[in-house]
Amino acid sequence: MWERSRGCIPRRRNARGVVDDFRQDPLPLGRLYVLADGVAPEIELLTPREAFVKVVRHSYLDCLLQATGTTASHFRQCGALVTRVPVRRLTRPRVLHELPALAHLIENDVVGLDS
Repeated sequence: MWERSRGCIPRRRNARGVVDDFRQDPLPLGRLYVLADGVAPEIELLTPREAFVKVVRHSYLDCLLQATGTTASHFRQCGALVTRVPVRRLTRPRVLHELPALAHLIENDVVGLDS
């Protein structure tokens, strides 16, 4: 980590290490979900413009990109990502008893039943 960017990253007190059997080989990314609060579970495909904005907003801290001089590179990577991977908004209520229905909705979306 660059010394000048150290102050941009919040410290996590409850961070855990990675387990030994964590996959080392890359897997293809088939979907990217942006979480949103709502009353009912719903998945909708974002426009390329909205997907780009969401990916940029949720991927890195702005001060880290500025401190390392990687803002332009980051934008190019985000643009390339949203042209190759569908970005969807996953709207869901924040209640635990809805988790099974939410999991079912995501499973159906991943296998292509609900487009």
